[in-house]
Amino acid sequence: MESSRIRRELMKAMRSGNKRQIDRMQRQQQAMMKDQQKMMSDRMKTMLFFFIPFILFWQVLRGFFGDTTVAYMPIVTPWIGKELLVSNWYFFCSISTSIVISRLLGLTFEIESVEQ
Repeated sequence: MESSRIRRELMKAMRSGNKRQIDRMQRQQQAMMKDQQKMMSDRMKTMLFFFIPFILFWQVLRGFFGDTTVAYMPIVTPWIGKELLVSNWYFFCSISTSIVISRLLGLTFEIESVEQ
């Protein structure tokens, strides 16, 4: 939201031609971009921390289930079929739950329309 506010104020300053305001908003935008880069870096570190145990767990899961069907699709899809292996089932579950969980926790970045 802060990023959207800064972008709107920068556009407003550019339309008015106020150099001082433009410079100030550009500095704020650069500071915001640095903060966003730091947040992304922190997220990547966290993801890497969980990645190695996940790979080990995934190998155990694949060794246990192998090519056994673990779920059935309610519809037949041309590229997957009706039977789901562990890898396909995990893919669908992770996508569907990650979207819902990140929205519930407020971790998504909502894009607002730019006012003109």
